[in-house]
Amino acid sequence: MQRCGLPACTGSSCCRPLFEGIRTGDSTAGLLAGVDPRLREFLISKRCAARLAEIRANTASPATYCQRFFAWFDGLKVRQWLNHRAEWVSVTAAARQLLAELGMESASLTDEQLARAFRELDRSGGLGDPRI
Repeated sequence: MQRCGLPACTGSSCCRPLFEGIRTGDSTAGLLAGVDPRLREFLISKRCAARLAEIRANTASPATYCQRFFAWFDGLKVRQWLNHRAEWVSVTAAARQLLAELGMESASLTDEQLARAFRELDRSGGLGDPRI
C-alpha cells in the first residue's frame, strides 16, 4: 500500500483508502463495509459520514487528510470508542475470571472470600509488581 507521507504512516494503517474512496464517490457504507460492526455503529453515531466528507472537501492530499482525520478522531474519541466497545462485566465475574487465569478455583467463593483471596495474592506478591 502506498504511504500518505506522514512520518507515522505505516502504509497498512494509512488514511489513503478513505481519502481516495471519498474522492471517487464511494458511499460511507462502502467505506465502512470492512470495519468491525461495533466500530461502524460508533462512527455512525458520531456522524462520521458528514465529517469524512467535510474533511475530504477541505484537503488536497492524503497526508493533509490524515492530519485532519486524526484531529477529529482524537484521544477523546478513542476513549469514547473504547468505552463504547467495552463489554461490561460485574466485578465478581471479572475477579473469578482473573483467579481462574491464575490457576485458582473461584466458582464456589463468596464475594468476601474473593476479596480475601485477592488480599492474600497482593500481600504475597502473587499479582506482580504494583508499579506496573
